[in-house]
Amino acid sequence: MWRSLFRRSLEPLANEPNMQDWRSPSPRHLSWALDRFQNRDFTVVDDIRKELYPKSYGQQIPADVGLVNRLSKELAIHYRRPPKRRFPDLTENQAAAVSSFYRGTEIDMKLHNLQEHLVVQRSACLVFLPVEGQRWSAQVFLPWEWENDVDPLDYANPDAVKEWRFRVCLGAKNDSRTFGTLRINKDEAWYEGGGLKDPVGVFREDGVNPLNGYPIAFFSMGMPSTGWLEPEAPRTLFHADVILGLTLSDSHAVGRFNSHGWKVLYSQRKETINEVVAGPDRVIPLHDPETEKLEILSPTTNLDQYLGVSHRFVELISAFNDIAPTSLLKSGAITAVAKAMDAADRDSSRSDALNALRQGERRLFKAVMRIMRWNWGAGGSWPDRSGRVEISFNENPVMPIADPLHEAQALQMRLDMGLTNPAEVIARERDISIEEAVEVLESNRDLTMKLMEQPEEPPEDPVGFRGGD
Repeated sequence: MWRSLFRRSLEPLANEPNMQDWRSPSPRHLSWALDRFQNRDFTVVDDIRKELYPKSYGQQIPADVGLVNRLSKELAIHYRRPPKRRFPDLTENQAAAVSSFYRGTEIDMKLHNLQEHLVVQRSACLVFLPVEGQRWSAQVFLPWEWENDVDPLDYANPDAVKEWRFRVCLGAKNDSRTFGTLRINKDEAWYEGGGLKDPVGVFREDGVNPLNGYPIAFFSMGMPSTGWLEPEAPRTLFHADVILGLTLSDSHAVGRFNSHGWKVLYSQRKETINEVVAGPDRVIPLHDPETEKLEILSPTTNLDQYLGVSHRFVELISAFNDIAPTSLLKSGAITAVAKAMDAADRDSSRSDALNALRQGERRLFKAVMRIMRWNWGAGGSWPDRSGRVEISFNENPVMPIADPLHEAQALQMRLDMGLTNPAEVIARERDISIEEAVEVLESNRDLTMKLMEQPEEPPEDPVGFRGGD
């Protein structure tokens, strides 16, 4: 509990963070900054630029590239195509109701967005909340938008959290937004603050939580430190976007000011120079008692070395995140095959991501089951906590064919070795289930046999060549 009390005493949860120390940000400030970078908002870098260059800031042009955004798009691949889910412990009607709930809350779209943040933040929450019209909404929350009181002896278990608090929007009018707090434990759930005179119940007017648990699916990649539920977001990604933005802005400023040469006017007039301001439209006056002349100096720069260090930095960041730098740069010189092979050659990262997503999907299903049991008052007709979800991700990238002949030969070898079968090939190519692929295969075989059984018609004789008489 000390962690949430410490954070709340410094900065109310409903307020947006105000980063004071960008060199060593707190966990909440770090998560907030990465969220800004994810949405291509670089005001953090702009504030840092003001601090580093207080005199020349007004002459610098931002040159931010969005490394965090690009990295997340490259790694979040598992919900680009909707996965297939099965609910083996549910009846046909129950499975249909759950599938309808998933579609109504746009789960696949929300989870794709969640994964893009998850690969950067290392943790994220999907929370189900009732809205008007007896509907439910699924909302994604990031670490800077929540607080929790964990069980000190079971801190890594989200079901053991004693209380969650989320930053939620409670008022929206034109271009203004008012934020308050969603406070939920296993007994009560309230909306507080945000202009509300009194707390408002989330599920019922009396504020009771009827779900016998949380409507929350917690997703996490990696193990947290002792006493924490969430693993800390990687500081390297934050510093990477900051360094690249500053480096490119610096390089642009140096090139812009130094490419035109510096105009220096030597004069016998005694003028005091308190500050030298360089630029293509500036003349620098210098006192010289012996002569008066105008010279144009060509200063030297080390831009190649400066940019070379930044390029190497991008390569290192990419390598340690299991991505080839060419995948981030979208260079025309890199073939689509090379990019697809790079995406397929990430066994370690893909395995970690799949484990995290499957765990999160199981927690999501448990949250949905709590809602179903409450909504329909189904008592013992719905499965208890042992209910299962089986999920199959369509993670295989579409591989461009570099050589059709060798591609066909390789596929035939895999078929001969029993590593795959025609139904799996059809299912993968058409993004359909195995059952649907079997129907397509049988239909193709029947049509092929029918065409082969048709008698071959004799060729028509050319005009004037009938032979005989």
